Amino acid sequence: MFPLFLLDHHMTARELSFWNGVVAMGFSIGGSSLGGLLLTRFR
Repeated sequence: MFPLFLLDHHMTARELSFWNGVVAMGFSIGGSSLGGLLLTRFR
């Protein structure tokens, strides 16, 4: 859904690949790290 949203807002293919690759990977790593921290703290 997110790539389609970006395409509807006239993003170029280069911008789309950046948002769908680098930024999404960063959020994935950040969320996994935060989840691991919360799991060990409140277990």
